[in-house]
Amino acid sequence: MTNRVLPCSLIQLTRRHGLVAAGYLLLTLAFTMPTLWHLSDAIGGQQQGDTLQNYWNMWWVSQSLVHLGQNPYHATYIHYPNGLSLYFHTYNFLNGLLSLPLQLCCGTAVAYNGMNIFAFSMAGLGAYALSLWMLRGRAVPRRAIAFVAGMVYAFSPYMAFHYAIGQPFMVSIEWFPWYLLTLLVGLKRGRWYLVGAAVLLVMIGLTDWHYVIYALLLTALVGLLHTFAQRGWPAWRTLLRRLSVVGLLFALGMAPVVVPMILELSQEAYAVRDIRHSLYHSTDLLAFVLPSIYHRSGVIGPASCFMAIWCRAVSPAAWPRWASFRCCWLLGIYLPLGSFCVSGWADLAAGGRPRLGYRHFEHNPQQRPSWSGLSGSKPDEFWHRLGRFPGHAADWAAAALCPTLAVAHLLAA
Repeated sequence: MTNRVLPCSLIQLTRRHGLVAAGYLLLTLAFTMPTLWHLSDAIGGQQQGDTLQNYWNMWWVSQSLVHLGQNPYHATYIHYPNGLSLYFHTYNFLNGLLSLPLQLCCGTAVAYNGMNIFAFSMAGLGAYALSLWMLRGRAVPRRAIAFVAGMVYAFSPYMAFHYAIGQPFMVSIEWFPWYLLTLLVGLKRGRWYLVGAAVLLVMIGLTDWHYVIYALLLTALVGLLHTFAQRGWPAWRTLLRRLSVVGLLFALGMAPVVVPMILELSQEAYAVRDIRHSLYHSTDLLAFVLPSIYHRSGVIGPASCFMAIWCRAVSPAAWPRWASFRCCWLLGIYLPLGSFCVSGWADLAAGGRPRLGYRHFEHNPQQRPSWSGLSGSKPDEFWHRLGRFPGHAADWAAAALCPTLAVAHLLAA
């Protein structure tokens, strides 16, 4: 009896959602054309971008683990004979690890293109699965809405841009929806779902540091929402215990990478960047409402918000009334935080208003954000990218209109 449970479940999943998975795969192949015709003799992305560097990253994981049998976070082929540490390098170790079978049998080019195709397809399927779970029990066309949400998430202007400049570590957003789905189910059922959530969070951490920070912020928001939804100390204690399990397992999983980073940084802060570099790569407020020049459709990002409003208009009972108040509460937190990140307390205290873009700080260095020195090493632009929050606040407010499309737009913004 036990041996039949898993195959039957897989067969049922294939019957129910196999066409959806095939649909996302076909959309991915169309979105990344002509990659399909050049899997082994070319790689997706502009050659003047970061494509070749990330191609080397994937190759080095295979070279170090399979052929040299050494630590993949130390490159012995660079700056020989001393080598070079890769702990603060934009690495995406997870992609290199998952691509090992393809690299060994088909070569690095096929593995590189294959992982990009995998990222797009699984991102859409993950957002689809998360949307189905969120819409359970609703009198709405769940599968159709969930499929559109997966399209918005997987084929956003954000994905088009990072794919074009050859940054597979930024394209690898497929673990987000699966993590959120596993976490939400785990907070209700506990046990192995929590272990799965921790494993997925570690996978996000081994993909990109931006993403693991975003995932931790979303985890905190999920915890707050569950705190307000539950009453009484026993329920809060259970919630805290389950979140602690995920956090502890995540810390243990990331320790082999984080501990060497801390030790390395304590010796020399070579990873500190100039603030202009971070500000140049930050987000301005107009980016959340204007069409992107990097997407083939040009409108898929802003269009998702209007679709959410339309869905609310045609199906006013699709989302409970209490969600509107909860989203307004989140809006009250996100919008001031985002304004703080974009303008800095000094600018606001002086009676100024939030500026759009990074050039304001370039020409007014005395009004640089007060949080610019909070990050010890600034290996990424995390503090500056917190300027995303004003746009996220609008997305959470739109969640009162249609939760599925709003969450997809939130993750893909």
